[in-house]
Amino acid sequence: MSIPVQLGDLADVVAEFGADGYLMSAGADGRPRINHVRFVAGDGIVRAGVGRRTAEALARQPLVSCLWPAVEPGGMNLIVDGEATLEVAGEITTAVIRATWAVRHAPPAGRPDPHDGPTAGG
Repeated sequence: MSIPVQLGDLADVVAEFGADGYLMSAGADGRPRINHVRFVAGDGIVRAGVGRRTAEALARQPLVSCLWPAVEPGGMNLIVDGEATLEVAGEITTAVIRATWAVRHAPPAGRPDPHDGPTAGG
């Protein structure tokens, strides 16, 4: 199930999920990069401090996704897509992400739980 989030409401919705989430970008070889970060949101903008390798990845490919896991088991996640720019102040680099789309999302009811079946290892 998906519930669209109006970008004007993003700061309030992010506050419901908390600051901790994941920033997804693309590495130099095109593979996904996922980093745990602390987000701050306001006015359709999401900010997060990033390290050198993530900053390099964002400079190459600024399109990103942000994910906040469900606050409670079985609850909804928050997914935000956007375009990142970088702000550098001394030794601190901040990704400034202009949100382009946001949604609360949960798997459909009745979907099998992968923990109930066989594992990839057999």
